[in-house]
Amino acid sequence: MELSTELSPSQARQAMISALLAVSDRLTPDVRSALNLAASTNDSCANERARVSLWQSLGGHAMGATHNVLCTRLAICTLYPNASVADTKDTIEYFVNTYRLCKLPEGVLARAFAAG
Repeated sequence: MELSTELSPSQARQAMISALLAVSDRLTPDVRSALNLAASTNDSCANERARVSLWQSLGGHAMGATHNVLCTRLAICTLYPNASVADTKDTIEYFVNTYRLCKLPEGVLARAFAAG
């Protein structure tokens, strides 16, 4: 399934948040908390604190490929409220590939990005 990478930074962020909120029962509590923050505010400082907290929660496993590590990295993608247009396409591609590695429902991903 091919998804559009031609979204504005705010549309891309909203699509990523929507996709993860739809599968929040498969996420760890700290990831759900960060995701809820991303969904509720564009405050750069609050998002930065949440990003740092998630990275720290990964410890020495930041490059791991377990479900929880990958889902944590997906949530980190949502915590950039002021992303540049130049970074958006790469972020979408990373998010989509990682989402698929997590074996999360493809239909949820397609609906989130269609709503953009």
